[in-house]
Amino acid sequence: MAYDLVERFTALIRKATRVDAQVPLGIWTVDAKSSSVPVLASFASGPRMDWQAVVAGLSSQWSNGAVKRAINRLKTTKREMYGRANFDLLRKRVLNVG
Repeated sequence: MAYDLVERFTALIRKATRVDAQVPLGIWTVDAKSSSVPVLASFASGPRMDWQAVVAGLSSQWSNGAVKRAINRLKTTKREMYGRANFDLLRKRVLNVG
C-alpha cells in the first residue's frame, strides 16, 4: 500500500502540465490519511494547511529551478572556500574572471 501511494504521489508531482491538480491531490490525501502507513498519513495532512498554494504549485507551468541551481552553486563555492581565501578569489571563481 505504501509503495502504491508513493508511486501515485510521484506521478502527480511529475505531471507539470496538469490543468487541475486539485482533484487528484484531494483523492491522494484522502487515501493516504486512511492508509495504515502513519508516515504517509501524517505527510498527507501537510497540503491541507495551505491547499491553494500547493495546488497552484502543482498546476503552474513556471518553475524557479534555474534560480535555485544558481544559488546552490554559489553557496557550495562559498562553503568550499570558507576560511581559505579572500573575497577577490571568490569573485574570480564565481564570475570566472581571469
